[in-house]
Amino acid sequence: MKKIHFSSIDSTNTYGKEFILTNKEFHKTLITADMQTNGRGRLNKTFYSENGLYMSLLLDDRHKDYPLTLTSAVAVSNAVKELFNIDLKIKWVNDLLYNNKKVCGILTEAIYEENKVKGFVCGIGLNTKNVIIPPDLKEIADVIPTEKTNELTERIAEKIIYMYENNISPVKAYKENLILNVPVCAYKNDKKLFTGIATDILENGNLVVVEDNNTHILNSGEISIIYKNKEETK
Repeated sequence: MKKIHFSSIDSTNTYGKEFILTNKEFHKTLITADMQTNGRGRLNKTFYSENGLYMSLLLDDRHKDYPLTLTSAVAVSNAVKELFNIDLKIKWVNDLLYNNKKVCGILTEAIYEENKVKGFVCGIGLNTKNVIIPPDLKEIADVIPTEKTNELTERIAEKIIYMYENNISPVKAYKENLILNVPVCAYKNDKKLFTGIATDILENGNLVVVEDNNTHILNSGEISIIYKNKEETK
């Protein structure tokens, strides 16, 4: 595994994308940073990122339809459990929660060259002990109580690589940690679609939400969880 580290960078995913497009040998390159000045999440959202765990793992294109977002969530959850005995829960599709607050976000991207997939970037941001949560985010964000980001980063990367190279489905392990059987609101492009109960996840990673007598299958968008009639901030 090749490693590239920055004390500060705009985005490890942005750097990873350029690295894939300008290098033939990029598979299993791990890019890390102490701080991101323009960290990117899903749906073009930016996120606060300083003094936590920020990594992007580059992978080749051997499995074009492989569910890397699910695998990354499983890798983070399992690594945190193994190293620190901390249980994280997964909120579909790419967030991990600790004490019902977000501590981790995942952004996986396919990188194209001449309209063909050349590789993938698995971006992960995790709030660890030294992250100072801004006052306006304290109700929705938390940290995991560890400073051992180097060991954790390597463990996460190793798990993703192993599952990806061996084409191991993450769905069963993902479902074991997924928050299910709770009321949720479904959104797409920040537009509220409906409220229902998240009941299951399919083999392709789509979420099943039951609204009264209607069953919805979500393959994109976001959900927020409703806790005792109070909706979580997305």
